[in-house]
Amino acid sequence: MTATPSASMQERVSPEEWRLRLDLAACYRLVALHGWSDLVFTHISARVPGRTTIS
Repeated sequence: MTATPSASMQERVSPEEWRLRLDLAACYRLVALHGWSDLVFTHISARVPGRTTIS
């Protein structure tokens, strides 16, 4: 049985969404770096340009 390689996340999303995902990950890393991750409201979100529904 041969495993079929799946597409990476970067290959499955638009360039705009990929950039947003990278920026969001960087934001979470900065929050952790500065010790803000133990606060009550540490939810960080972003909206993908042009998308109107969640898939």
